[in-house]
Amino acid sequence: MHRILTFISNQQPRPLKARAIAIIALAFLLSIGACKQETFEPVAEPQVLLLADPEASVEILQQPLKPETMTWNGRAVESLEIEGTLTVEYDDTVYYFLQLTCPPELKCNGSKAYVPGSLVYGFENDVDENQRYNLRMGADAQDAKESFAFETVRPFRRFTSANLEAAQKTREWLRNPGSELPEVTGQWDAETIIRMIDSHLFHIEDDLERERRIAEYYYLSVSHQESLRNKAFAPYLKNYRAYPGIIKIAAGASAEDSGFSQEQLAFLSALHGYSSGLFDEQAKNTGYDFPFQAKNFGDLAKVFNTRLTLPLYRAMIFEQILNDAPYEAVPAADSVSDTAATQSDSEQAPAGNAALATADTAAVKADATNTPVVNVLFDLEFGAVVKYKTTSGSTEERIFPGIRAKAHENGLAFDLSTADGEKLSVRPLQLSSFLAAANPSKLKEFRKLSDDDIMAPDSFEKRAMLTALKYGVGEYDRAARRFRFELKMDDPKVYWKVLALFKSSPAIGVYESSVYKGTLTNEYGEGQAMRWYQTYDRDIKYSSLKVSGRYEECGRECFTVEVDQVCFDNTEASRVVIEFPGKNLTLDLPEDVNATVRIPEDVAFHSANLCSFALGGAEIEGIH
Repeated sequence: MHRILTFISNQQPRPLKARAIAIIALAFLLSIGACKQETFEPVAEPQVLLLADPEASVEILQQPLKPETMTWNGRAVESLEIEGTLTVEYDDTVYYFLQLTCPPELKCNGSKAYVPGSLVYGFENDVDENQRYNLRMGADAQDAKESFAFETVRPFRRFTSANLEAAQKTREWLRNPGSELPEVTGQWDAETIIRMIDSHLFHIEDDLERERRIAEYYYLSVSHQESLRNKAFAPYLKNYRAYPGIIKIAAGASAEDSGFSQEQLAFLSALHGYSSGLFDEQAKNTGYDFPFQAKNFGDLAKVFNTRLTLPLYRAMIFEQILNDAPYEAVPAADSVSDTAATQSDSEQAPAGNAALATADTAAVKADATNTPVVNVLFDLEFGAVVKYKTTSGSTEERIFPGIRAKAHENGLAFDLSTADGEKLSVRPLQLSSFLAAANPSKLKEFRKLSDDDIMAPDSFEKRAMLTALKYGVGEYDRAARRFRFELKMDDPKVYWKVLALFKSSPAIGVYESSVYKGTLTNEYGEGQAMRWYQTYDRDIKYSSLKVSGRYEECGRECFTVEVDQVCFDNTEASRVVIEFPGKNLTLDLPEDVNATVRIPEDVAFHSANLCSFALGGAEIEGIH
């Protein structure tokens, strides 16, 4: 499902065992009092089922649509043989199960075991059923994060039997970097491995842990190339069994002498292609959020010097700041005061002061005047490459791995040091718009917007962000690195503006206040005419926006229900929260705008989905 606002949920996923029991209980309730028809389709080639977490214990079914279960302990039984797909038609509903050969270790009641197809994910291109299952169960979202949101309730992984050993080896490396590197072969291809890595990363709940792991994959994959090896990567790779051999390769040793196969080198190449884009993106996002991490330039300098610990991050943010405002270079008389911090920074470049390639050097153009203006080119090999004019008029170029920030009346000045001890200071001639975005006066400008200004942009995300900035109460959350604004629906001035916003969603598309009802765009397929309508009770001054109609939902099965649901109203219990990254204040088209709507009643899953669609993708929370 395409979402105009990607959304987040504050609810934590239930344990795998609890989720499995809930699904099994539902299956049991549905199995009472009706006939069923079963169709079995054997697998075309031998296949096996693994647990995503080999240390987990997960409940599986002894029979389809029956309450009896057994416990699969991954430490006792590593894999289960897949016999085929069992399709069960019951009470106008179709259910899909994998039928498994049940080994004696599971204490089976019979020779078979079953798991719902919706709890299984496959990665291989050569398993035809994978695409069918993944699409049918709702994981066909184009956005990776939305796709992996579905995966959080999938404890099972299916593979061809021929790839069982390779799959287990890859899974073990993801869990324990001290194990051997995976290998890319003709059968166990790079795309399959990368999909497993992708899934693993997006299942890491801690954002900082996921950020660090992506950085490690990038540092590891580039270190076997001598020109890209960086001393600062070493502390992050000491737990990787492969790292000593990678350093040998960078020094000129053969793969064999370094303890690697050609297939493992192919994996490193694939890992580099995958991780470099992710690393670059997350480093840039850290840079975008950097100006909002403190309330004054003194504290912001402390953030720069102490919190930007991942190698290359300081250099990337340094480049963003200096390329956004003019800086001048001045001689540094021991201006870098914190020796320990400088040493740490100095480890972020190889020994010596290597020059850039000609093409890179040409990309940095010195100022043509006599003003000692500084230009920076960020380089993934070395970090910050600074080209500047001295006061005498000569042009100098140096790699400065040591970068320290300090407060300045125009923002941040920087004390720089090379790996061999040369020092330079650069100071701003005017405030960078990159830093100015975090100034409180910038937020006050949005409070002055008219309602016409708010509703003018073509982007629904931007209209949502501007509504939050104008009418919301909140601030920048430094831990989450996002702005968070709450809009109180019992305030009439706020409610009617938010109502106007949601009526302008792509699903409704109404800008006139005099239009009170209509048809939602047909997101849910032919024959599913869903309507929205606005209510108002003059006596108690109650207003709401509702959706109604016949709704078909397909997950583990398909079903149709009648819906008449309040999506939000003007009661005190109602809340709308809108979040977005700080970089959006300077972007014409904002990104990653999330909305959560809390309504004062419990809401069924399918009704919440429909309200989410009507309200532009907002997450719907009901009171339980």
